[in-house]
Formats: sequence, structure tokens, C-alpha cells
Amino acid sequence: MVSTTSSGNRRLAIPDDPVLATLLRIESRLDNLETRLAPVLDAVDQLPGALGMAVDKLDEFGARTGDLDERFTRLMALAEKLTEPAVLDQLFGLLDIAGKAPGTTATTVDIIDAFVARAEAEGVQVDEVIKNADATVHMVLRLVQNQQLQEILRTGALEAAILGVVQSLAGAKEAVRHEHIGFFGFFRLLREPEIQMALNAGVSAARSVGSALGGSAPSKQLGPKNDA
Repeated sequence: MVSTTSSGNRRLAIPDDPVLATLLRIESRLDNLETRLAPVLDAVDQLPGALGMAVDKLDEFGARTGDLDERFTRLMALAEKLTEPAVLDQLFGLLDIAGKAPGTTATTVDIIDAFVARAEAEGVQVDEVIKNADATVHMVLRLVQNQQLQEILRTGALEAAILGVVQSLAGAKEAVRHEHIGFFGFFRLLREPEIQMALNAGVSAARSVGSALGGSAPSKQLGPKNDA
């Protein structure tokens, strides 16, 4: 049934009996199939060891973190949330925006360049404006971080003072409608304690600003001194 070619390869001799010939072809195909499945069978043989190693790694991770079940539960909750239709619509919208971002950025840069060029053509020193704006921002940040200002904001004293000033201005507006103050009446008003307090507050604020700008002047009060 078996013959050998000149190159040494085995070749089955096909018999005259059709049934026997069919069986021989089936046997030959089974041999080829076994040869092709050999790597798969080897991998299947190694699968228990690989699964055991993976389980050991999971156990090691769980022992190190101590909350593997909670993490897995939260991961499933996150996956459930992300797959909701509304969330998916928002995510796809973000992807569309990200896809259009390069063109939008280029358009924005062109607009800014045109604005800067027009400002420079009108004599505006854009570099100086940027430097001054940067210095202003830093000054505001330092002011916000000032401990005294934070203490005043926490106590609510500044809010109460501003509210009082606004109410006083509203009352003064109504009073101006019904009261006429002449030239000599103005000087008489300067003797009133409330007016002197307001002037002292304004002068003190002006001196503080001047001191902050680099000047130094002793603090003085307007009006007569009250002896204890």
C-alpha cells in the first residue's frame, strides 16, 4: 500500500477498492490535522499553569491593596455609567470638539494676530500693555493673599462697612434733594464730627496709598484734638 518516491518521501498507493481508498485518505488528513493542532494542544497543556500564575498575581495584588472587591465593584459601576446613552453622546460630542480643535485654535490665533497688528498700527505698545497687565494681576494676587485683608473678609467687617457706605450714600442723595448748602454752610459742616471722621478716613487712605508707592509721611488727623 505504501511506496517510496526517488526523493525518499512516503506516498500511499491508492488501492482499487473505493472504500479502502477513502479510509486511507481520511487517515492521511487526520495525520495532517494532528500535525497542525500540535501547537494548540501544547498551549492547552500549558493553560492550567498560566491560569494558576494569573490567579497568584491577582491574590498578591489583592493582599497588597486590601480592597480588590471594592475596586472591581466601582470599576463595573464606572463602566455602567460610561456606557449610558447620555454619557456616550457627551463623549462623542467631546471627540467631535477635539477633532475640530486644531482649526478653531488656528482661527483664534489669526484673530489675535490681527487684533495685535491693528493695535500696534494705532500706536499701542502691546508689549507694555502685557507687562502692565501681568504686574496688575500679580499685585491683585498679593493683595488677596494679604493676611490682614483675609482677616477682614473672614470677620465680615468689610461687607458691613460697604453696606453702611451704600446706605449712607442713598440717604445723602435724598437729603441733597431737600437741602441747599451755601458757601459758608460748607465751612460750618467741616466742624461736624461726622464730616471730620470722613475726611480723616480719606486722608489716611491717601497716605497709605502714598506710603505703598514709596513715600513716607507721618499720620496726622484733621480737626481739633480731643484731650482725654
